[in-house]
Amino acid sequence: MTKKEVYYSFDQFKKALLRLDEAVTLASDGDELKRDGTIQRFEFTFELMWKMLKIFLRFEGKETTTPRTTLKEAFKQQMLNDDEEAFLAMIDDRNLSSHTYNAKTVENIFEKIKTIYLPALKRLEKEMGKRVDMS
Repeated sequence: MTKKEVYYSFDQFKKALLRLDEAVTLASDGDELKRDGTIQRFEFTFELMWKMLKIFLRFEGKETTTPRTTLKEAFKQQMLNDDEEAFLAMIDDRNLSSHTYNAKTVENIFEKIKTIYLPALKRLEKEMGKRVDMS
C-alpha cells in the first residue's frame, strides 16, 4: 500500500461525503425520489469509507477483510471516536437498503443518515484528514 493510494482513497471518500451531504439537504423537502437517491449515495459513501479505512489500516500494517472487521480495527485505532455503534449500524442499514424495499424502513434509514450517520461520517473525515496528512 502506497501513500498515493491512501491519499486517493481519502479524496474519493471526501468527494462522496460532500455529495451525500448535498443529497441530504435536497431530500429534506420530503420528495421520495430525492430520498431514494440519498440512500443510494449513502450506500456508495459507505463503500468508499470502509475501503478507505481498509487501505489506511493496511498502510499502517494492519490487515482487515470485511467492513465489520475494518470498522472494529478502526475503532481500536481510535479513528472512529465514540461512533462505533453508529458505524456498525451503518453496515446493517446499508445491507438492508440494498436488499429490501419497505417504505417505513427506507424512511427510518433516511432519518438515521440525516441525524446520525452523516455527522459521524463528517467526524471521521476530520479525523482521517489529520491522519492522512501525518502518514
